[in-house]
Amino acid sequence: MILVLSQPFDATAALVIDELKRRGVPVVRMDVAWFPAQVTLAATLDGGGWGGRLHLGGRTVDLTAIRAVYYRKPGNHWVSDRLSPQERVIAEREARLGFGGLLFSLPVFWLPHPARVADAEYKPAQLAAARRAGLAVPDTLITNKPAEARAFAEQHGWNVVYKTFTPVTVTRDGAGHHTYTTPVTPQLLDDEAVRFTAHLFQQRVDKTHDVRLVCVGDRMFAIEIHSPEGDWRRSYDRNTYRVCEVPDEVAAGMRALLETFGLNFAAADFAVDHDQRWWFLDLNPNGQWAWLEQATRAPISRAVADLLARHTR
Repeated sequence: MILVLSQPFDATAALVIDELKRRGVPVVRMDVAWFPAQVTLAATLDGGGWGGRLHLGGRTVDLTAIRAVYYRKPGNHWVSDRLSPQERVIAEREARLGFGGLLFSLPVFWLPHPARVADAEYKPAQLAAARRAGLAVPDTLITNKPAEARAFAEQHGWNVVYKTFTPVTVTRDGAGHHTYTTPVTPQLLDDEAVRFTAHLFQQRVDKTHDVRLVCVGDRMFAIEIHSPEGDWRRSYDRNTYRVCEVPDEVAAGMRALLETFGLNFAAADFAVDHDQRWWFLDLNPNGQWAWLEQATRAPISRAVADLLARHTR
């Protein structure tokens, strides 16, 4: 069977599960957060590997029956609030190392492997590897020195943006506010808060549109994203989408980039300028694509199901 690790309402995982079920492939969906509150485990080391069972709800999963794991967006382990704060920290760590470590040790196909995902989530590593792979990468500065940030902005005529290293949501007035790519101004760099952590500044690409490139094994699906806001994450419902071709040099660069990180899946974001040059911005080793398939009918879920089902035969 195929084990899908994701949160309950993940639309991306749901598309793949539906496709696998249409093919008659046994599939079980589980969120890592369910252990130990809703999932129990008993496993023994037998010969060269682990055998045993997972019990989730009314279903039992034989560990030796798992042939492939689709690693999407599982939550964090949830342990009883009857424990003290210190006990909860310990219990959550033990759950991660014990339950997670057991799953990671199974001799199965992972799409993608959590360890490879973790390595590839470091944006400085992504940018350096992308440039080595021959992809165009905007000039970038990482610093906590306001003077260095100002000098970089002046060097590029203040045509510079600030980005966080990972998506951030801040709660204000009872509502969640997401961080987006932010144009850099002199006033922004007057704030000494730049000293408080690492910041990423990058030359802004004068773009006509964006592209999300979804790589599944050796297949690539490129979707143009045209946004009236400039940043497509601000206006999903107002964006327009279109399937497009991947330039040969970009495809070659992406193959080299994925090989660097040992990934068999990733979603990469590009900005396309007026000369049709693709500029690499970001690699998401577990990126979402469900809304792109729904908008364009690009057969991404079938490609993911193909790759997973191949390892159940």
